[in-house]
Amino acid sequence: MKRTSVPSRTALEPTSFGPSSQNAWTLTAQGVSLVRKPPRTKAVRLDALPQSIEIDIARSALVVVDMQNDFCHPKGWFGQKGISVKPMRKPIPAIAGLLLAWRAAGGAVLWLNWGVRPDRLNLSPTVQFKGKRAADGVGYAERSPQDHGLSVVAGQWGAQVVDELTVVPGDITVFKHRLRE
Repeated sequence: MKRTSVPSRTALEPTSFGPSSQNAWTLTAQGVSLVRKPPRTKAVRLDALPQSIEIDIARSALVVVDMQNDFCHPKGWFGQKGISVKPMRKPIPAIAGLLLAWRAAGGAVLWLNWGVRPDRLNLSPTVQFKGKRAADGVGYAERSPQDHGLSVVAGQWGAQVVDELTVVPGDITVFKHRLRE
């Protein structure tokens, strides 16, 4: 396969990506703009690699995924299964700082967490097996030895966002019950 060179960022002429000028992204030497015309608010430019990104906060949402007690707290479902939660906790300070800046700019926040039904009727046998793995294991919607309520059930301690991250009125919370379609 022949490899083509990419033009330098300074040589880029503005290029539009989209079906119309009102629904397009623009690539320039300064970076990529995801702002559709006309913007609803002042666009915000974020330094990023390989290029900076410009976004319209009013048409964007910060999506925070699975930062809940059962996955991130040492006494949550994962921690009690012997799974180290250290990797899951690593982004918490960065997310906390991002939430402050994002909200200060007027951005919306969406929390996407696991939240199964207490009766597990929304889980296939495959998902239930993967969550439990053994007859004596603690599966979805079951109580663990250090009882913090039903595991990964919406409304229970384990499905709540960790204390270090703040959910505020106006945030949107969506519960999911599987990884993919």
